[in-house]
This record gives sequence, C-alpha cells and structure tokens, in this order.
Amino acid sequence: MFRILLLIAILCGASALQARDLRIAAWNMEHLAEHNGEGCRPRQDQDYESARKYVRLLDADIIAVQEVASPGAVARIFDPTKYNIEVATQDLRAGYECDRNNPNSGKSTPQLTGFAIRKGITYERNSDFEALDVSKNHSLRTGVDITVTGQKIVRLLSVHLKASCPSQPLTGDKRDCQTLLKQQPILEEQWMEARYRAGEAFIVLGDFNRHLLTKGDEFWALTNDGEPAGLKLKSLSARKEAQCTKKYPKRIDHIVVDDRANAMVKANSFQVLTFANGDDPSDHCPISTTIKFY
Repeated sequence: MFRILLLIAILCGASALQARDLRIAAWNMEHLAEHNGEGCRPRQDQDYESARKYVRLLDADIIAVQEVASPGAVARIFDPTKYNIEVATQDLRAGYECDRNNPNSGKSTPQLTGFAIRKGITYERNSDFEALDVSKNHSLRTGVDITVTGQKIVRLLSVHLKASCPSQPLTGDKRDCQTLLKQQPILEEQWMEARYRAGEAFIVLGDFNRHLLTKGDEFWALTNDGEPAGLKLKSLSARKEAQCTKKYPKRIDHIVVDDRANAMVKANSFQVLTFANGDDPSDHCPISTTIKFY
C-alpha cells in the first residue's frame, strides 16, 4: 500500500510540474544602487522595502531587470535565497553627474541589465550580448542572455536600448536616434535572426525606449520586416497607455516574442503592475506575461 501511495504522489508531482506555467516579467528599476544613499535615485531602507513589496505582488518566476548597479543591488530587492541573480559583467562607464547642470548633484551608478530567476528553474547563462554597446566610450548597455530549459526551451534577452528617441525618425539629425538606428540591425540580425535560424523560441524584453506600438513606428517596421521568411514578431505589450507615470505616457517597455515563443503564451496574460498612491519604487512599472512551459 505504501508503494502505491508513493507512486501516486510521484505521478501527481510530475503532473503538477508538467502543468506549471512561468510568469515572465520586465522591470526597469530606475538607478537601483546597492547601498543606501547612492546614485541618481538614492534610496533608504524603506524604499528598498517598498520595491520588495512589489516583487512579492508581481510574483514572477523570471524578471528581466534594467538600470541595476550590480548583483548586490538586485539582491536588495530580490531575495537571493529565492532567486538566482544574473547581471551584465560589462565595465559600464559610471560616475557622470546625475544632474549635468549641477556639479554637486552626485554621481551615477552603472545602469546594467540582468535577470532574477526563481530558484528551481533550470537555465544557462549565455555570453552577454555585447554588440548592443555601439558607443565609443562603453556607455551603452549590453544585453544579458539566458536559455531556460524544461519540457520546452526558450531563449531570453534582457535589453535596455538607447534613450531619448522614443518616436522621432531614426534617420533624422538627432544623435540619440542615430545611435538607436545602429542598435536596431544588431538586435535584429545578430540576435533575433540567429535564434530563428537555430530553431530557438525567443523573447526579448525590457526597456526598448521606443514607442513600438505606435502605428508605423520605424524601429518596429525595420525589426519586424518578415525577413528571413517565416520570422514573425509580436509585442505582447498592450496598446493602451503605460498607466504608470506621467513621465512615460506611452509604453517603452516591451515583451517581444517570435512565433515559437508566442505559441507558449497564455492568452490575455499580459499585465502591468501599477503602484498604489504614494508608492514610488521606480519610474517604470513591471510588465509581465505567462507562458505554458512545463
């Protein structure tokens, strides 16, 4: 009898694992420093606790993070006993004045990308996608690249693209837009198309700093151009406004999937976690979706 009960328990456990979904999220954490009082968004203990509250509410399994100074900074928010932490290894230029018009405003911390991954999830850290740093002074963020494995396999890339060109023509005179235009084919051809040719489902998520969902957006048209034949992309992010802060009335954070990954996505699972009145853990709200993975 004991053996029969044990077998039933094992089978039920296997069934539960097979049925498990993964919640995948992205969150730009706005100059998240490792120590109190540091950087362009100096925080105190209560500020870190406020952010931890939203981590609990988000309840995501994998979170792509941006604007984090170090693995230690991420560990202030994501309990390292519950999450594995992966942060870009680049030596990103830091130390500029937080307010360039005020030399006494304080120094910035690095703004790196990364992931917090719930323990128990099997994954592999791939080489950082360094090609996204098209600057001459190492001032742009590289991407962090992981492969998550279970009954299915999906590749995830956390990105933070060039700021200050949310909707302007990429081919115009604005230098920020010219920089974003340099990043676009690198992201598309060297990462997205490489994943497609390898037969890998993929998700690119994070801060694109671009209104991809605006009709006729140039960056999106160049990226989702149908080449190579059969590669189709979709931004899961809802077209409605960002519902987070007045600073970003239109969405610049996105979860972009190819057809293979989109087949895993649970219908209508895209969510924006907004902050309660008086709470201000970041100038970006976390976004998430759920995939049928195990």
